[in-house]
Amino acid sequence: MMKKLMMVLAIAVSGIMLYGCANIQSAGTSSHLMQKWRLQSIQGFSDAEVLQTKGFIDFTGAAKEHKAFSGVGCNRIFFEYRLSGNNLSFTNIGRTKMMCENIAMEEAYIALLEKVTSYQTKGHYLMLKDAGGNVLIKAVDLNWQ
Repeated sequence: MMKKLMMVLAIAVSGIMLYGCANIQSAGTSSHLMQKWRLQSIQGFSDAEVLQTKGFIDFTGAAKEHKAFSGVGCNRIFFEYRLSGNNLSFTNIGRTKMMCENIAMEEAYIALLEKVTSYQTKGHYLMLKDAGGNVLIKAVDLNWQ
């Protein structure tokens, strides 16, 4: 009787541990997004142009409120995001209004943020994609380089 009870208890504990580990892995996917990223490519611009701006996207500021900010060389861009699994969208996008020589990339970047519907992380890279799965914006983990 005691052996059966110990076996049932061991199976139950194993099941709880496996369930807990599965949940940690699921949560790890979205938590990987919650960091600072250096912009590498923006659709419509050369990688060299993007890298020259030292552009970034930062999800670490106010994650509980689902707010983040970004920059592409001139103005500070701020927004809210919705995240569910790998689905990601940006809303209430705004920016400061400083005078800049070349605002075209910033305006294109904001327009692309409005089209993002999902994201994918691969290694040290973040890809923001549209509904067709096209990569609109690519970034690298800021702590990696």
